[in-house]
Amino acid sequence: MPTAFVASSVDSQRGVITWDKKTKWSNTVGLHEAREVPEDLQKNPEFAAAVAQSEAASQQQQ
Repeated sequence: MPTAFVASSVDSQRGVITWDKKTKWSNTVGLHEAREVPEDLQKNPEFAAAVAQSEAASQQQQ
């Protein structure tokens, strides 16, 4: 699991993340570190943009 994750529902015990059209991906921390992201979520343009933003922010902090 990433350091911080914004989603509609997160079950940290099972590592299950659910989302819907209302989920806001922008300004997430560590999103680029998420593992086993479902393929349909990877194809979501808003999610992909947020991953890129998360990675860029992480690189700037280094």
